Amino acid sequence: MAFRSLGIRVNVLSPRPDITPIISKMGVPENERPAFDAGLAKAIPLGRLGQPEELARAALFLASDASSFVTGAILRVDGGISLM
Repeated sequence: MAFRSLGIRVNVLSPRPDITPIISKMGVPENERPAFDAGLAKAIPLGRLGQPEELARAALFLASDASSFVTGAILRVDGGISLM
């Protein structure tokens, strides 16, 4: 396999609801944002939206030597919502 000889690993970071400005671009008015976020949080097993820093740490893990034997993985950083 060519990827092996080049040292390439392929993994996927699959985030779900997190606190970023993209929600505002979905048309959610700022004054409705707290209620919108609370509604989303109720659907997440961990009971809250993710923080951008949490997604960044997962991406850094996949890019680091700590994941040197990880390939073909889908890392779900979603507070457990994919289990629903």
